[in-house]
Amino acid sequence: RGRVLDSRLLAPYELEGLRCGACSANVLSITSMLGFTIPTVTPETPDQSWQAGSMPGSLDDDAIDTFLDSKPGWIVLSSIGPDGYPHSVPLGYFRDGDRVYLGCRDGTTKIRNIEQNPKVSLVIEDGSTMSDIRGVMIQGNATVHRDADAVLELMRAGARRRGVAEDELPTASRPGSAYIEVAIERRISWDYGA
Repeated sequence: RGRVLDSRLLAPYELEGLRCGACSANVLSITSMLGFTIPTVTPETPDQSWQAGSMPGSLDDDAIDTFLDSKPGWIVLSSIGPDGYPHSVPLGYFRDGDRVYLGCRDGTTKIRNIEQNPKVSLVIEDGSTMSDIRGVMIQGNATVHRDADAVLELMRAGARRRGVAEDELPTASRPGSAYIEVAIERRISWDYGA
């Protein structure tokens, strides 16, 4: 109760007559039943970046690298399952040049998916309002590393990027660990604050 649904996220649609795709109920009725209130957005509302026709800016290559290296959060890996549906999971990561590395457990769904179809996408975003959201989507081909020596080297590289002192770096890989390496083919970015 009392939660606010930002009606600007629904723009440019009219709220009156907007219907749920699943049950055809009126959105205003549904939100009311769920305890959401939909504030009226007036032309005086300072944040107008949501308006129809308003396009986000994009980040240049250096800004994308800086954004990725700042690690604003978990990166979401999407792989394609045998049923054709995307499988998306948040993971820790680090970037090294035109490659992104993600640590995980071996034998998981994402690993099996990548072994069947190496095409993946990664998405990371930060911001809390439409006026400051920025993010990057990466599309690429993934390779799984599970050899203990390779995993250890990647664990050490990731720890170095997190600022771990050389004498405190891992000396052995964890049993059952793997790393996913994504060779970047395409990077797409958005910046609503631009």
